[in-house]
Amino acid sequence: MKEEAAVKPKFPTRDAEGRVESMIEFLGAAIIATVFTFVLLAGIDLLFAGFSTDEFGSINGWMCVVLAAFLFVDDFKAWAGTRFRVPVFIAAVLLATVTGLGVNAALPDEWLPLLAGGLAGLATVIIYVVLWFTGIRLIGRED
Repeated sequence: MKEEAAVKPKFPTRDAEGRVESMIEFLGAAIIATVFTFVLLAGIDLLFAGFSTDEFGSINGWMCVVLAAFLFVDDFKAWAGTRFRVPVFIAAVLLATVTGLGVNAALPDEWLPLLAGGLAGLATVIIYVVLWFTGIRLIGRED
């Protein structure tokens, strides 16, 4: 039985080690994944609002970062063996999460949790991509 080659995603483009090559493409893919997940969440929330007493928009919008997180994990794994990979990851996650929480706190309380969480999640994804992409290349480069 022949071994099949692993199918590599074409977007964002990756180098031979599987590392994302362009921050713009990485950012674009992460934003597309976040918006796509947001639309799915809105559809699920609309469906449940039709069958229950819950109002539309009551679902937590922070869940929209799930698909983008898969992109982040793939790039993190591609940097295996690189010094300071874990500290760069932890710093990027913490700073991006704090930014997202700040965005969420700055939004009016009257906004639906779906919208407020979605915007906070989007801010988190953007900040994470910038911090990770820049940080791993500056701090984690191999000697």
